[in-house]
Amino acid sequence: MQEAIVESSLFKQFIKECEGFGISLSSKILLGVSGGVDSIVMATLFHTAGYKIAIAHVNFKLRGNESFADRDFVANWAKERNIQFFEKEEDTENFAQQNKISIELAARKIRYDWFYEVLRNEGFTYLAIAHNANDNAETLLLNLIRGTGLKGICSIRPITEINSETNCTERKFLIRPLLFAERTQIEAFAERDKIAYREDCTNKENIYKRNKIRNQIIPLLEELNPTAVKRLNLNIEYFRQAYAFEKENVAKALSNAVQTIGSFDYMSLRKSYLTTSLNIQKLPKENRYYILYSFLSDYNFSYESSCDIVKACEKESPTSKVFFSWSEKSLQDSASKFVATIERGYLNIFKGEIISDAEILQKLQLSIPAEGEYVVNFGKRFILSIKSSNEFKKAPGVLCIDADKVQFPLILRSIENGDAFSPYGLKGSKKVNDFLNDKKIDLLIKPLVTLLCNNKNRGGSIICIPGLEIENSLCVTPQTKRYLTIEFTPSPV
Repeated sequence: MQEAIVESSLFKQFIKECEGFGISLSSKILLGVSGGVDSIVMATLFHTAGYKIAIAHVNFKLRGNESFADRDFVANWAKERNIQFFEKEEDTENFAQQNKISIELAARKIRYDWFYEVLRNEGFTYLAIAHNANDNAETLLLNLIRGTGLKGICSIRPITEINSETNCTERKFLIRPLLFAERTQIEAFAERDKIAYREDCTNKENIYKRNKIRNQIIPLLEELNPTAVKRLNLNIEYFRQAYAFEKENVAKALSNAVQTIGSFDYMSLRKSYLTTSLNIQKLPKENRYYILYSFLSDYNFSYESSCDIVKACEKESPTSKVFFSWSEKSLQDSASKFVATIERGYLNIFKGEIISDAEILQKLQLSIPAEGEYVVNFGKRFILSIKSSNEFKKAPGVLCIDADKVQFPLILRSIENGDAFSPYGLKGSKKVNDFLNDKKIDLLIKPLVTLLCNNKNRGGSIICIPGLEIENSLCVTPQTKRYLTIEFTPSPV
């Protein structure tokens, strides 16, 4: 049987694909194997070629005893060939309910999160998944129905670098070495060489959108053109080439519109949370819609959200707008989530964690019992020191107030609705929110700003906004005998 496999056209093309991925006989490859025809054929081809492989199988517990039978089949397949076997069990329905996502998304997240964990912990370089040409065509149609851009119609990529997903410094790759082969070709190969595999009865049920496309739409397309799957895959290849060309041109347009962090970055918060800022007016108007959509797709914004953002950019409204790359409030996997704001003519993309960090700070109520050094706000240094007016010297970034006009303990707290004070040099009162607007503090940065206040016994009035401004009535004057310095720095020394 092995000789017949080696002589087959499927095997020969498979070897070409692997060589194109840079795989050698010494490469360590983890195979995602469900037990179905695609993954078992892929595993057979890798094993026959003599590659250094291991098998990873997930039992999603979605099909009762059949799920456990799949697991036993794959485990025995690996054992008979003396191949290392990794397995995971997960209650997918429960996982989907807890995370408020569909069964399909839950299974995908469980599978890939675990695959990446094994890849990282066991030192594999490649993760191989048995997607085929039919899967590729189905994904194209699914993306078109959902709404997508050029990136989406490129469908499934044959190879993807996944360093960021696996949190590895070494290069890691997700590969799909059977993407060239149609399902009928794979099934014919298995039948000819009497390769046993497991049948998933749910593949024939039209419960999920993909199954409907597979079982109903693709057959209709093949009635119109018997080579429909092949043609769709050829189009995908053209789309990929167009996307590569388009990305280069979009990058040039974006480079002219990218804004730097700016000369004033309060407490380095922009540096911590802001990923990109675009001057919308510097984008070419005739291509602005497309450039913005292409740009937003890299930050996981849905088609609908991207359209809303682009429309908001076109309106040039003076009101700030906020958009999220996720639909639920949960911030699990915040590394892959982003927040877009439109304000003062700029489209800003912030890391999603800025929302959860702001929620934590909303509860801040820290007592400052005496002068000294404190670590607050995610590692920032807060230093208070009382000095004689004889040695008064104002340092950059350090606020100074009359020490005899305040009394410890002081309170460091988050901003509350209606907070107001008299900024230095201003006789009248000004709302803190308006003051921050004047300083052009970003809408999402504002909740991270804190206030130093008197204790409740002294009315709880605002002393200063650390790092920004003092209350005018507390300023140092010629009559001041002692002064309090307030230093707020971005990170510990």
